[in-house]
Amino acid sequence: MTDPRGSLDAEAERIRRVFEERSRTIPWQRYSVSDPGVLFMHLQRMRSVVRLLAREGWFPLHETRALDVGCGTGGWLVDFESWGARQSNLAGIEIEPSRLAQARTRLRDADIRQGDGATLPWADESFDLVVQSTVFTSILDAEMRRDLAREMARVLRPGGLLLFEEVPRHMLDTWAFRTLTVHPRENRFEADEFAAELARHGLHGTGRIQTHLGGMLFVGAARKA
Repeated sequence: MTDPRGSLDAEAERIRRVFEERSRTIPWQRYSVSDPGVLFMHLQRMRSVVRLLAREGWFPLHETRALDVGCGTGGWLVDFESWGARQSNLAGIEIEPSRLAQARTRLRDADIRQGDGATLPWADESFDLVVQSTVFTSILDAEMRRDLAREMARVLRPGGLLLFEEVPRHMLDTWAFRTLTVHPRENRFEADEFAAELARHGLHGTGRIQTHLGGMLFVGAARKA
């Protein structure tokens, strides 16, 4: 009999190796906002999130407890702090050690932990707001994706909000994504399939899912029942 936890551990190790290799081989300038193209994409993404938060009545973020799943170097958490959140109310989880270290340096009073997200190390209903950006796109294992969705729902309080940003299946088949990214192509999803999976875990869309950057990303919000 296959050990489900062993399968998840193997997938987590695969993801960790991919991002470690990316950290070693991709120049930091590739994702630096000093590059005009990267800056444009960053501002577009930020505008989308600000609009979603404003639409849902979340500003200011002063007392908001927020978690970033797959927080990387802490970019979204830094933005949340700039929008009023207290650093001590911020938390993140990241699988890749060097990115984790950078996040901890940038956010010394935040609760930044290492892990894959399939089991989140926080109690039920710990957060008002959870954000994840292209984490599901990075996961091949369908069971791990289900576990991640279930865990995000578990740590959100009733009425809490999930913000999500993902790459749709059809974009991963384009030349740009095949050439310039390391996202896996197997077991991918479109926006409606992603929303349906969230709904199975009690996370229901709050409005129309938006597309940005010529359809490269879909962005939306879901509220916990």
